[in-house]
Amino acid sequence: MRRRLGNGLRLLLAGGVVGVLAIMLAQSPSRSQARYAAPLLEKVQALGNLHVVKYTYRDINDFQTSREPVAWLSSVPGGRDLVATATRNRTTLSYTGAVEAGIDLTRATIRKSPTGIELILPQPVVYRPNVAAQVHDLKRGLFWRDENIVATAIEQAKDRLQDTARRQGILAEARENARIRVESLARELGTEVQVSFGEG
Repeated sequence: MRRRLGNGLRLLLAGGVVGVLAIMLAQSPSRSQARYAAPLLEKVQALGNLHVVKYTYRDINDFQTSREPVAWLSSVPGGRDLVATATRNRTTLSYTGAVEAGIDLTRATIRKSPTGIELILPQPVVYRPNVAAQVHDLKRGLFWRDENIVATAIEQAKDRLQDTARRQGILAEARENARIRVESLARELGTEVQVSFGEG
């Protein structure tokens, strides 16, 4: 009876050890994955500042500038409106702009996780767009000529395009495209990778 209990206890302990080892092996990255971690990071970082999304827009808008009244005139009823009317410059611009988003992959890092290799990418950014503009109308102020109104209007157009691209989800698309690109690169090296994005 004791011999049977002893044999049963040995089998139970052996089974427990095998089970623990199986769990540890399942949770640990394979040696082949670890072997590809450094080459993968090197290839990802070599991609540099990767542009992964491009939105193109065409639009036409009116822009205007005017001078601020001097302090004493601001306190006079209607003084601010009077100065704005007398110094207002207007222009109408039609413009085409390409808004791109990308990721600086030189800042990518890599670490081993319980499920394999995790590649951490920085958050994407929206780059300042290039704008090709055409002036359709330009009216100068009665008492002030803004010689920089076209340049100012172009910068405001760039702001609008960036805001529009953000609202339409360019950053989310940039993250997804970067993830697909990196995972494809990892498969070329014969490994799988989990892609995540850092803070801010």
